[in-house]
Amino acid sequence: MYSPEAIQSLVDRIGWSSPIESTGVTLTDENLKSDSGRFFDSFHKLVTVQNIYDVLPTPDMDNECFNAEIYKYKQQAVLKVLNAIFDTNDRAYYQTDGNGVKTDVSGTDYSGRISAKVSVFDEVIGLQMVVDILELEDSSARSNLNERAMKEYGVSIRYLLSGYKFNDGETAFVGYVALLKKAIANAINILFPESAATSKNRIINKSYLW
Repeated sequence: MYSPEAIQSLVDRIGWSSPIESTGVTLTDENLKSDSGRFFDSFHKLVTVQNIYDVLPTPDMDNECFNAEIYKYKQQAVLKVLNAIFDTNDRAYYQTDGNGVKTDVSGTDYSGRISAKVSVFDEVIGLQMVVDILELEDSSARSNLNERAMKEYGVSIRYLLSGYKFNDGETAFVGYVALLKKAIANAINILFPESAATSKNRIINKSYLW
């Protein structure tokens, strides 16, 4: 459980960078707001307001509608992160003592823990946005960003998401989906540390083991 105020504190952590003037887009203060001082394009160069404007299913959105749309992306990224760290994480639902006995703590309000360690969420939120926007760009019929990705990185957006291996199976680079999973696991370990006595009986959402 977490309060609307805790959710909003995370939405405000990372902002969108101002677009170039040629787009004609002016961002609202809520989209520019970055309490951490970080912006989404710092997590990946393709995650920009300009690129999103070019690939949204509705072309030539007016300023108000476009601002509402990209603010919704901020909100949804935070909700996905909270779901992964709290809602589908066994460690947020159970405490285990040194004898392996579980106690149901599913009614705990974690708003205070979020506020106390708010910076722990920055990396996860930023990477969640990278995955969300790269998936949007990969699926868009309007996108020419695959060509841009090939030129800049030598691979398509799909490979940026999934990673790439050489023919011998050696990893050439880790994709952003895997980087996001690792960041989620790291955040869980910080927010729900395990004692040495219980580390042999780890409780962690298996979907984030990789």
